[in-house]
Amino acid sequence: MSCMVAFSWLLLSVLCSNVTVSRGDACTLKVFEKGSDQPIEGICMKQFNSTDCRSFIQSWCDLPNEFKTQVSDYSVENVEPGSLNLIAKLSEYKNNSQLFLIPGMLINWNSPASKLAEGYLMIWENDDSMSCRLYTFNTTEGEKPVKELHFQSDIPYISPNKHYTVRVYSMPPPESLAKSQDPDTFVTMNLTSGSVIYNYNNPGSWTPSLSAKVVTNGTVEVMVGHVPQVFNMSRFEVMLLQRSYDELNAPENLIHIYKQPPDSQSSAGKIRFSGLKTDEYKAVVYVLDDYRKVDGECQCWQEETNSKRYCTLSCGAVATNWFHVPGTANHTSTEDPEGVPPNNVTKGPSVDKAPMPRRPDQEKLIIGLAVGGSLIVLLALAAYGLWGKNRNKKSGNSGEQTELSALHLVLHNYACM
Repeated sequence: MSCMVAFSWLLLSVLCSNVTVSRGDACTLKVFEKGSDQPIEGICMKQFNSTDCRSFIQSWCDLPNEFKTQVSDYSVENVEPGSLNLIAKLSEYKNNSQLFLIPGMLINWNSPASKLAEGYLMIWENDDSMSCRLYTFNTTEGEKPVKELHFQSDIPYISPNKHYTVRVYSMPPPESLAKSQDPDTFVTMNLTSGSVIYNYNNPGSWTPSLSAKVVTNGTVEVMVGHVPQVFNMSRFEVMLLQRSYDELNAPENLIHIYKQPPDSQSSAGKIRFSGLKTDEYKAVVYVLDDYRKVDGECQCWQEETNSKRYCTLSCGAVATNWFHVPGTANHTSTEDPEGVPPNNVTKGPSVDKAPMPRRPDQEKLIIGLAVGGSLIVLLALAAYGLWGKNRNKKSGNSGEQTELSALHLVLHNYACM
């Protein structure tokens, strides 16, 4: 227990050292021109960090004095940044002889399509904490770049096993709190952080960071943090769970086997799912252990206090929160005039199994046919009786008794129908 408490304090100090309040630090934001992998200088001038930026997004009155809050002729007012992308990573942290791998993330976004903003406010939060960075730019008319730019901010340490929401605002900020909640003023994405690794031990308790985003209607891109190569794991099962799963009409591509390249220098891998219907989905990942539960060979193992290893049932299991996906064009849906989302429509049984109620006019038709059929049968029996009577006059009383018995039998059978 004491080791766990010590580790918790160590992790807290690492996270806090990363977000200590500072005023006007040198900018760590990397800026790239579109299509280039070489960062350019002179765009981002200052960086402001804060461990709690709720006041920023509540009133925008607590921004640093050096940070522009007024609109200039060259800024973009209330225009959301371009597409946002989160990349999972692991960052080493050494404490004496101990080595920790702590989850982190790279936050990437593009500038608005029109003009460069005066800066950006970047917020990342979970259920327990909120942190942010503000970037102020050199946006004088003579030095202002005109090309579309790509930005990358490195957050080396985040809390493990948390659901994070990331938002990026263009600056100057929105005019009010109400506007700050308007999706048109920011871009957002979610990430589920993985676990902390201690001295590269116990792969059975390791989990990767995981994120998912909607690329286009019906298409989702899932990003899985790569496993340290020393763990000798390479295959993941990545799946999408559909909230209103319909076995009859379910897509066939909701499970994908991802193989991590053995020499990959990337910190994460991408898997894309397409052809999805309008619904809510959850991304789920776990490691495929080729030697599951085989002592001495399994990949998912943990070490006991006596240095003996034992296999775990599975490892690497992690899931995102539910997220909404608009369907593809071939999965059309109609809008309800009352404003109820189309995916709330309750489906009934299939046509071949559903009971078909009869309309009143159908019932009248059936009764009419039954009565008409009865009259035809009675007329036929009457004609048959007359014919038999004439015949009996010729053949005698015995024949008359035989025909009457036959007629009684027919009438009895008809009455019992």
